[in-house]
Amino acid sequence: MFDGVQLNDPGALTFGPQMVQAIRRFSSAVTSLKLDVHLVVDRPSRYIQALAKAGADRVILQLESLSGVDHDRLKEAVEQCQEVKRAGMRCGVCIAPSTPCSQVLELVSMGCVDVVNLLAVEPGFGGQKFQVSVKEKIQQLRSFIDEHRIPDLIMVDGGINTQTARLCLEAAGASSLVAGSFVFNHKLGVLQALEEIR
Repeated sequence: MFDGVQLNDPGALTFGPQMVQAIRRFSSAVTSLKLDVHLVVDRPSRYIQALAKAGADRVILQLESLSGVDHDRLKEAVEQCQEVKRAGMRCGVCIAPSTPCSQVLELVSMGCVDVVNLLAVEPGFGGQKFQVSVKEKIQQLRSFIDEHRIPDLIMVDGGINTQTARLCLEAAGASSLVAGSFVFNHKLGVLQALEEIR
């Protein structure tokens, strides 16, 4: 969910809580689909209650969207995570390719998040090429959670296709993937794209 403010570009304007509600209403009739909402907006706390009411299962906060730096950003992230959980949803955190993995380790060790979404592309624009440098971040996070016996929580988002999926899962240790362009632009359709990734 991009507001075109946090990422100041008309291409980074997407849907809001009403679309989440519509997807929830449709999906409840046919499946037990889990709705993760990756929130890249100015002042994300404004959307938390609306997303809970709309039926989101988990909100993934973009760390760079939070104000402040270092300690202030960590404090705000903890507060936002607590707000998401009080609203009855699970909470995750997402970091851009340029943000070091170390900036989320305290949130992980505190149990504030149940997923860390490592972006392999710059946030906000579909169809970008996977940045291979994310492999090192996946490995760093994998080492940290294994060492501290933390439940599996590594998600990779951006540039996912059959080759990069294998790299993320087998070579680096990710546990879940987010694929957009490969799936929705596949010449043989969504189901074939998903099958190829699986």
